[in-house]
Amino acid sequence: MPLLTASELNQGVSDFISNSEMKAYKNFISIDMFGHAFYHNYSAYGDDNIYFFINDNITPKAKLFIVTCINQNSLKYSYGNQFRQDNADKDKILLPVNSKGEPDYESME
Repeated sequence: MPLLTASELNQGVSDFISNSEMKAYKNFISIDMFGHAFYHNYSAYGDDNIYFFINDNITPKAKLFIVTCINQNSLKYSYGNQFRQDNADKDKILLPVNSKGEPDYESME
């Protein structure tokens, strides 16, 4: 199974491993410590520099749109200013909204 780490190359896949003690995720958005985001429609493991964002109610096309929006912020992260949990909790991305002020997933598709 793919192992993700901090990298822009190969959607962050650094190796293929088998490790029953690691938690595997599927159909998720990953963000690495440098703020690089990718959508993964397959199962994968990740090291401690990867954050997994899982929402099974969002379509794959909408997830790709969200990844593009997240990557607009990646320039603010570096080795000295890494993306971590507090960033995941506080960072905001701009998304289209519907008339109720909720994310407009239909237009993201």
